[in-house]
Amino acid sequence: MSGKTAIQWATAVWNPTTGCTRVSVGCDNCYAFALHDKRYVSNLDAAKAWAKATALTDPDLVRAALAAPTGELVRAFRAAGARLPFTARQYDVPFSRVQVLDDERLDAPLREQKPQRYFVDSMADLFHEAVPDLLLDRVFLRMALARRHTFLVLTKRPERMRAYCAKALGESGLDINAELDHVAPLLTPAERAEACAWALRYQFGPEPPPNIWLGTSVEDQAAADERIPHLLATPAAVRFLSCEPLLGPVWLGPAFLGGRLDGAISFAKKIDWVIVGGESGPRARPMDLAWARSLVAQCRAAGVAPFVKQLGRMPFDGGMTLPGQHWTEEQQKAAEWITVPGYSAYQRALHLRDRKGGDMDEWPEDLRVRELPR
Repeated sequence: MSGKTAIQWATAVWNPTTGCTRVSVGCDNCYAFALHDKRYVSNLDAAKAWAKATALTDPDLVRAALAAPTGELVRAFRAAGARLPFTARQYDVPFSRVQVLDDERLDAPLREQKPQRYFVDSMADLFHEAVPDLLLDRVFLRMALARRHTFLVLTKRPERMRAYCAKALGESGLDINAELDHVAPLLTPAERAEACAWALRYQFGPEPPPNIWLGTSVEDQAAADERIPHLLATPAAVRFLSCEPLLGPVWLGPAFLGGRLDGAISFAKKIDWVIVGGESGPRARPMDLAWARSLVAQCRAAGVAPFVKQLGRMPFDGGMTLPGQHWTEEQQKAAEWITVPGYSAYQRALHLRDRKGGDMDEWPEDLRVRELPR
């Protein structure tokens, strides 16, 4: 659960935890949930098949495994000798069971010498309520130690991120010196001295570590209004938004970008980066390209870097046909139509060869934008 990735805005992923639970409509078709639970079900089926065969010779063993706590059935059978299709133990429990993984996984970025741009917890939410502050301290300490990498932490729980980042490192009870001793073989003397000085002075404070970027997910206006203020109140070298899956128009507004969009007031950047993307997968919801264009225009006006990741499985363009309005006969012949759930209208769909809408060559030219924050 750490290594290279096909995600366009990162070069690698790092998952010190796995598992999550739903918080909003943006979670409904979560790829991580579907992937994890597909593998969990495979392990569960294999464990049950093994148990059925074993019951003939060792019924007491099977009864003991069946009596294991909820979510531990597969692990009980694994411990008893069952062979499972997925050897990684995180697939022994459902995705809704948040798990803290081992120290080997935790220390992975310190062993990687080539600079990476890590997406942290691509298969989880680091700020889930089930993740203890003690683990957050250990994760943030390692991110501060590995200055050669850039770490992108994305959450749908920015209120907890804000509260956590207001604390001093070690308030959870973490023994910082013991942690530094633990990872010392992976550090140069200079790295250890720099990291120790940083860790003992402050956690974020007025000079947040420049290699730790903090972001929140924004799928619609309700999510923007709820989450962005928490992000803005959190000290960070770079703050970013992931507007994916984009499920409706989003107005970031002057409070979010630090000025007015009429040019009368210069912008003081508060959001440094905005990622835009449509939803992929078999149950993908549509994205109007007008929503993406609006976000790109807002970023341009504010001097903020936009990054259009993908158009998704169901992008549409050409505008909405409102009640009482009609396409011309020529337009109807040229257009393909879909019914969009939740809309009392029809939209003109774009049909792309790339099922995720990730091939920029298929996009309208004005949306071929992938910039990183300076």
